Amino acid sequence: MLTKEKAEILGLLCAEGTHYEYVSVETKFDKRRGKYYTHSRIREQIEFGNLNKLLLKHFQYLLINVYKYPTKITGIPTSLKIHITKKDIMKDLLKYTDFNSDRWSVPNEVLTGSLEIKAAFIRGLYEGDGTKLQFANKTTPYVDFHMKNPTGLDSVAILLKSLGVNTRFWKSDYGRLVIYGLDDVRKFSRTIKPIFKRIKLNTN
Repeated sequence: MLTKEKAEILGLLCAEGTHYEYVSVETKFDKRRGKYYTHSRIREQIEFGNLNKLLLKHFQYLLINVYKYPTKITGIPTSLKIHITKKDIMKDLLKYTDFNSDRWSVPNEVLTGSLEIKAAFIRGLYEGDGTKLQFANKTTPYVDFHMKNPTGLDSVAILLKSLGVNTRFWKSDYGRLVIYGLDDVRKFSRTIKPIFKRIKLNTN
């Protein structure tokens, strides 16, 4: 079942998640034969990385809320990560979409979900990889998603349209989806309700 908390996890992972497999090599000593043996096996994990430790802690909270799955924040201050290694949790998350910068997609369950589900997914995507409030010509507010996935952003535009938020695409090396102008930025802020990238507008 897709809850708003799980939808937010999916949005965060589409923004800053990576799913990959790797070869793990272990060396063990066989006492009976008096020899060392090397074993290798394929492992997989989903990694979530972000420099905002408060956002990482929020991600941990969501994993506890949805899966009762405790995690640790690892790495150095310039490269903080959370790793998901439990197979049944990875299987559940990956049934919605893969997680890599150019391969994620908006899950059908989100596209056809409630307004609450849609807003939660967008909130996760925005908190993970959206830009903070900016101004064009020093007067017109905008926020945007600048991501290496034009196809994924096409679906995000459809999702935002269903929430009453108009968007436009600006030319860029990657995909750049923009919420532009006071009315739409205000609507985006009130609908998505970002926590860590709060959008403060002059309402006069």
